[in-house]
Amino acid sequence: MIKSISALIGLSISMCVYSQKPVSTIYSDFGGFWQSTTSPAIPNNNHNLLAFTWDADGSGTVYSPITYSTGVNDAVLNTNGVAFQAGTFISLPIYNIPNPGSNTFIGVGQALGGNGNVSPVPVNNNLVEYLSDGLNGLGLGTAIFNIPQGSSISLNTMGIVPSSIGDGIPDLIFTQMGEPSGANDTFYFTDASNNVIGNTYSVAFNSVPVIGNACWKFYNANTTPPSYNSSISSNCSRAIRVLAADWSEFGITSANYSQAIKLVQTFSGTSDLAFIGAYNEESITFAASINGSVYNDNNGGIPDGNAYQGATVKLFNNGTEIRSTVTDVNGFYYFDNINTNTYQGPYSVTLTVPSGFAVVGNKNGTTSNSLNVNLANSSSSGNNFGINRPPVAVNDNYSVPKNTPKTFNILANDYDFNSGLLVTSSVNLVPPSGASSVVSQSGAVKSFSVSGQGSWSVDNSGLLTFTPENNFFNNASVVNYTVKDNAGLTSNIASINIAVDYCFKPGIGGTPDTYTSVGISTLSQRYRNWPEGPELNQGGVPNGFLALNSTNKGMVITRVANTGLISQPQKGMILYDISAQCVKLYDGNTWKCIKRSCND
Repeated sequence: MIKSISALIGLSISMCVYSQKPVSTIYSDFGGFWQSTTSPAIPNNNHNLLAFTWDADGSGTVYSPITYSTGVNDAVLNTNGVAFQAGTFISLPIYNIPNPGSNTFIGVGQALGGNGNVSPVPVNNNLVEYLSDGLNGLGLGTAIFNIPQGSSISLNTMGIVPSSIGDGIPDLIFTQMGEPSGANDTFYFTDASNNVIGNTYSVAFNSVPVIGNACWKFYNANTTPPSYNSSISSNCSRAIRVLAADWSEFGITSANYSQAIKLVQTFSGTSDLAFIGAYNEESITFAASINGSVYNDNNGGIPDGNAYQGATVKLFNNGTEIRSTVTDVNGFYYFDNINTNTYQGPYSVTLTVPSGFAVVGNKNGTTSNSLNVNLANSSSSGNNFGINRPPVAVNDNYSVPKNTPKTFNILANDYDFNSGLLVTSSVNLVPPSGASSVVSQSGAVKSFSVSGQGSWSVDNSGLLTFTPENNFFNNASVVNYTVKDNAGLTSNIASINIAVDYCFKPGIGGTPDTYTSVGISTLSQRYRNWPEGPELNQGGVPNGFLALNSTNKGMVITRVANTGLISQPQKGMILYDISAQCVKLYDGNTWKCIKRSCND
């Protein structure tokens, strides 16, 4: 308890509220070129900070207002006649921010993805993305609104440049994109033991002059996925405020600058940031950071979709692994505090692809699980991967009547994971051995024939038509196939099994015209006139040649070398003809093989 009180007293003693030096004008590339104080347009989509105008001593007389470029696109400034002092400003290498509260929102330009509430939702739960996007991380078209009060972030530095202290050139800039309260945001440096170095820079952003407006729509940041907030979005206009500061305003001097190794920011609860802050690369060096996300991406291409938690990502320096991490609940990963003096690169990150998944896209537009990383500005963000599971094709079993074409939807029982879509036109048939007349389309087999059986053909809807050859009946050759999903992944091989059935005409109704004349029975009780009848109630069996009647006995048919050996055949006789390899029936004139077929 005493230690806690001492810490608070120490902090209050070191806190000084200076007369902050606000930025009076900003320039961006909205619509090609936008100046906050003169352009009539109100930004409502993504744009980047190109330059800002700042007076180092405010209303003092030592310095005059100067416009400083950020290095994003000096050519646009030149084209539009803006006089500026060239510089390079880079967003602070943020890699983790406090969890969102119920009043925390992701703000994006009202027109992003289409005006108002659009589908698909154009944002995700990786809040860091909206504080580090844009060129040099200086995107002004996205922001996080109302970061929870009392939460904080800290960033490790690799050294303040002493000549930049008190030189009248801005070292840090901060944005406020909404309607702040009178609560203070605070910024300060600490040493290795977390002692405050210099002063705490404290600012209530509602006292900072408004220099422009932007039009936003808002998504609840504490829902997954973020949900559109129509009430907050009904009034899209929000004020823009920007501050710039010199190290001297933090109490940094030539005597203590070397101890300032960590920058800490504590939020007021109404902090509305386009980026956490941006630093002048001539004034300080931050330890490098690398971040990205892994998505369960069911459409391939640019990585997006649902966050994938628990994927392993490794960081390599000149081919040697130096770090390993796993993605969080938002699919986000980061490597912070990379000492570029110790590890001088080149750098790369490699995703360990989870079992059963495949890479369907990455930041570079390929399907590699490895990305080369450029740390020219001490940070590299958006090193994203999209992964997905291939679709599942399930075996199909069908029956087809003899001499009758039939069509089936072979994709009806197939499916894709993560609500993915099967590309019906991608079905690729795998013809059996001996197939002919093979026709392909875009590299996929669409039709073929098998002599003696029939033809197979699949259309772009995934409908397969089998046309049996005339009088063919049996199991057709097994045909395999694959199908792709919307992410471009190919399914397992599934089989199509088709049986061409024997067919029979419906029985003829009415009075039978003949009855069976030969019967074999092992039963002691039966109709006296069985099987000849002539009526059914007298035991007649209509329209037969041979009637068998037994509960537990079988019949052995006489075998002969050939039926020509039977000198006195009788109508209705049945024999197995060894030479003809069939059971034959004598119809009174000739012996005929009994074959299973349609009774045409």
